[in-house]
Amino acid sequence: MKKIILILMIFFGISTYLFANERDDLAYLDELYSQKKFSLAIEESNRFVSTYPESRNIAKILERLAKTYFLNDDYKNTIRVFKMYLENGKITNVNEVNYYLMRSYASIGDKKESDYYLLLIDRNNDYYARGLYEVGMEYVEREDYVNAQKKLNEVVMMGARYKTDALLGLALMSYNNKQYSNALVYLDQLGTIRSSDKNYIIVNYLYGSIYSRSNNLADAITRFKNVVSRDSTSSYGKRSLTSLIDAYIKTGNDKEVEELLGNVKNTKDKDEISIVLGDSYADKGNYSKAVEYYGKVIDTKNLQAIYGMGYSYYKLGRNQDAQRYFERLNNTSYYSKALFYIFSTDYKLKNYKKILNNRNIPNKVKISKSDSDNIKEIIANAAYELGDFNLAINYYKDIYTKTQSKENLYKIIVATAKNNDVAGLEKAFNEFNKAYPDDTVYKQRNYNAMGSTYYNKNRIDDAINVYKKYLNGNKDKKMLSNLIAMLLNGKKYNELLVYLDMDDDTLDNRYLKGIANIGIADYQKADKIFGDLLKNSGIAAELAIKVKFNQVRNYFLWGKYQEAINIGEEYLTIENAPDKEEIIDKIGVSYFRLDNFAKSREIYEKLLSYEKSAEYAMFQIAEGYYGEKKLQEAREAYKAVYDKYPDGGYSEQAYYWYLNTLANMGDMGAFNNESGLFLEKYPKSQLKDNVLMLSGAVYEYLKNNDKAIEYYENLYNTSKTANIKNNAAERILEILLINEQLDRAKKFVEKLPNDEMKTYYVSMIYARENNSEAAFKEHEKLKNSKKYGDYGYLNIGTYYFVKKNYENARQNYQKALDFENSKYKDLAMYQMAACDEFENKFEDAFRGYSKCYMLYIGNYSQVAKIKAGQMAEKIGKEAEARNIYKELYQLGEEINKKEYKEFVLERMVYYSAKSNLKDDAKKYIGELEKINKELALKCSEYLKN
Repeated sequence: MKKIILILMIFFGISTYLFANERDDLAYLDELYSQKKFSLAIEESNRFVSTYPESRNIAKILERLAKTYFLNDDYKNTIRVFKMYLENGKITNVNEVNYYLMRSYASIGDKKESDYYLLLIDRNNDYYARGLYEVGMEYVEREDYVNAQKKLNEVVMMGARYKTDALLGLALMSYNNKQYSNALVYLDQLGTIRSSDKNYIIVNYLYGSIYSRSNNLADAITRFKNVVSRDSTSSYGKRSLTSLIDAYIKTGNDKEVEELLGNVKNTKDKDEISIVLGDSYADKGNYSKAVEYYGKVIDTKNLQAIYGMGYSYYKLGRNQDAQRYFERLNNTSYYSKALFYIFSTDYKLKNYKKILNNRNIPNKVKISKSDSDNIKEIIANAAYELGDFNLAINYYKDIYTKTQSKENLYKIIVATAKNNDVAGLEKAFNEFNKAYPDDTVYKQRNYNAMGSTYYNKNRIDDAINVYKKYLNGNKDKKMLSNLIAMLLNGKKYNELLVYLDMDDDTLDNRYLKGIANIGIADYQKADKIFGDLLKNSGIAAELAIKVKFNQVRNYFLWGKYQEAINIGEEYLTIENAPDKEEIIDKIGVSYFRLDNFAKSREIYEKLLSYEKSAEYAMFQIAEGYYGEKKLQEAREAYKAVYDKYPDGGYSEQAYYWYLNTLANMGDMGAFNNESGLFLEKYPKSQLKDNVLMLSGAVYEYLKNNDKAIEYYENLYNTSKTANIKNNAAERILEILLINEQLDRAKKFVEKLPNDEMKTYYVSMIYARENNSEAAFKEHEKLKNSKKYGDYGYLNIGTYYFVKKNYENARQNYQKALDFENSKYKDLAMYQMAACDEFENKFEDAFRGYSKCYMLYIGNYSQVAKIKAGQMAEKIGKEAEARNIYKELYQLGEEINKKEYKEFVLERMVYYSAKSNLKDDAKKYIGELEKINKELALKCSEYLKN
């Protein structure tokens, strides 16, 4: 069990050189996610994966990266990264991963792959019903109503918790598909919807719209009034208001119409209603009426109205008019929405050359993935029409890479055949046959294209073979073979699994499969096997006991300690169950690792009744007190162990930790007496050195430096243990240097037999004497030292930095940073970033300063954060810079230096003025005036620009 030696841990740290870069980069990445800096987190995650491909953290990185891509609607990268995650090794959340893959493929329109991953999800898992529902709604949005209905109906049939939402989705789908009677059926199945229900507005709107279309205006008016009374400002609220107006007009109720329109006070609201009415008619498919209402908008620059007019003309097939409106949206926030329609109308107008000339525009505009893919297909089709088959093929391939749809692969084959490219066609042809061996839609045309191309190239035999192959059919047989091997005897679990699969599927067989899966660390699979066994009504009592026993082991090894506790406590209630001692121990350790020390001790009290485990149980009880920092209780418990078992297996450890509690409690009299007895009883103890150091450490902690030096010198002179002598010498010199007793320090250094330690302290003495050249020579000697190497490299780096030799400086700072327990990490990271800055590598400098303030809290945190803000400005990440300065500003009085605060306030003024937030800028100027009037006056100039 892991312990904390309360006041002594600072004296025994040893720097480690293992995997420091990876650990620090991982910590930086975690910090980026925790601060919700997702664009930087994506960059850093990809860098981590490429830098540390064999890292044990790769799975965690890939999972989080894939989910971030998903949340950013980047489905291509979501798929790519989740597949890397699946290939990385055994995972515990396979249902969740398959859900994300299913959603991502659905979002790029690849139904086949989406359905494939949906079927991989356990039907009893919530992700299955959730996936069905969300994909169904994806199809609704794509107007693929056939597939939408299949998915949503399945959700309804399952009776899952998404049933209500699925019924509403089916109602929306039917409504959008103009199947109003079906929509009513689905809405009626929803039952009574209370006004507080989240779906109240949309349900009433749909009822009202359907009633209105069937000319049941009385019921329609009731439903629309329900919506307007609840919320008249939302999208559905405004639509309901305009529909209500429309219904009253149709019923000739001029008074109600006049009253409703009387609520519209100004031009802006009237424009909004006209737009909502236009949107409403557009939704209903009455695009002529929509054009009429959009045309009533007074503000001729209203982007929503311009877009609606263009969209309505597009639906009416008036492509010239549609394009005229869509192109008015250039350089506006609606341009990304209009871009697809601009390309689509150009294609319909056969402006193929214009499409090719503008093909790079989508790369410069942020558009949805679906629009991007659709525009690429338009470009490919335009290139095909113009006979530019190479360009068409390139675009079709890009689309196919994302969608993996046979339709796009077929287009590649057709275009490649037109290009008479035999090699390219063979590749596409074979890929199609391999991917879609049962296809009947394109098969004949594909074979014909392949045969024709062979014929055109005078490869007659090949053409004949292609046609024969088609006429003979396309039959493939696939053989499956499991090569997992492990045997229980000899721990060859993979081979065991092979033989178990060949054996009869008995309950004992399944139990052994569970054991084997524990052996190969597939804890999730083992858990599933054990769980299924216990649900089986035919399981024998003896086997059930063995299953429960191994469930505890499995959860414990899996790190699921609460589950281990739950099953373990059940096991203890079984009469005559074997090996209860082991179960009690695992429960006790589980509680300990969950930091529930009191409960851990309670469990070990039960183990005291087992003679062979009593001493161990007493020791673990003492450990629980120490872990909980209950020193008095720990002191008594440790003493009880070696008093009762003076020659036991845990007596020495108990005695040692007893001494620790005495030292930490400041009981020096008892400590001095007991430490002597310990050394007398255990003269060859591996803990002897620690005991000898404890007294000196306590005196030093109590700031009695003279007494500490006296004790350390005595220890140094009498100890025969090199490590103890070195530690004692180190403490003596640290105290002397802190107190600037350099002459005394020089004399003591000469006594040191350890060359590394001597070099380290000589270099420190030279540094305090400002003799940099002499200090540099000593630092060079320390580079290979595990203990002082970070110190040596740091100072060598600084030596080169001062001389503006940034490459050498950076290399040495990095080597200092690589030491796992180095206390110089913040300074080393800051200086590395400074090297990048002085070499104008501002992107790298930004990353370095960011890592410094996020990962290494210390003296350089605030200045590193300021520098990160400056670098962000240099590389054009002004939004990031502004956030950094805002975070610094929010520190208030915690800002370390006056000049830091002045700088932060100056930048806050600058960005507030730039965003035309004049009141904010004046507030910051007022704060700045209190500490630097001259700078505040200068900042006032920002408000004049």
